[in-house]
Amino acid sequence: MPFTTPNFWTERNAAAKRRQMKKRGMPDLDGGRFITLTVNRELAPKEGDHWRLLEPQEAYALGKDRLRRFITRLRKRYKIRRWFWKMELHQPDNNGLVYAHWHFWFDYGGHIPGEEITKAWGLGRTDIRRVRRKEWTYLFKYMCKQAGDLPDWLTTMRRVRLFQTSMGFFAGNDEAPPPDTPSPRQIDEIGETENNCAQKMDTIGERIVRWTRCVVARTTSSNGCVKHKLLVMQTERWGDLLAAFAELRFRCGISQEDCEIKTQKITTTWLTQLPPCLQGYT
Repeated sequence: MPFTTPNFWTERNAAAKRRQMKKRGMPDLDGGRFITLTVNRELAPKEGDHWRLLEPQEAYALGKDRLRRFITRLRKRYKIRRWFWKMELHQPDNNGLVYAHWHFWFDYGGHIPGEEITKAWGLGRTDIRRVRRKEWTYLFKYMCKQAGDLPDWLTTMRRVRLFQTSMGFFAGNDEAPPPDTPSPRQIDEIGETENNCAQKMDTIGERIVRWTRCVVARTTSSNGCVKHKLLVMQTERWGDLLAAFAELRFRCGISQEDCEIKTQKITTTWLTQLPPCLQGYT
């Protein structure tokens, strides 16, 4: 199956992150507050006699630095126990520039003046609203979607945090995943193995490219032991790998029972006949 690791950098990985969060147990978010935080592009320092706008990476750095202090300030003033934030990207502006903004949810249902939020943030426009339980399904999907089309200033960075929760945020859930699906822990272990094999100084863009070239191999031994390993595709897309397996099955006369090809999964007993485009364990 295609490799996924729970994060918000790609659409497939974002879906894995949503599943992981649901399995860990989302708390009751009814009545909490949802805040959107943006950075005013006119905060750039004056250069001589000229004013300029903040570059996207400058605005991101300002917001990232302020976010921690903003949360600390609110928690000191209000009884906030659970919270999380997620960074997202605006649509490109007229100049093609992509800026970051942040969504922040917390479990305090009392009144907080909007002007106090804006003053505490201090970097630009804010919006605060109450979240009702019936709205949360849509809001959860909206919050936990892929980060968006990633600009160069972001993909060339080596470390960017897109999401963070308070300690004890998840309520816990003992529901077991389907047997054909690696558990969140197994996915994390696979991702960690993949990351350890990579250079420590890879950029985000380089890691995303590498993720798209990897697939998870699930093998079951005769005694029922299940293992997950990582294989590297020499093709650029998962669809090319499906085509390679279809060609191999036709050329070698392999029955459908011995090599079943589906949109998101290939099941085969011919492990010694892997196509050349899928060689080598990492």
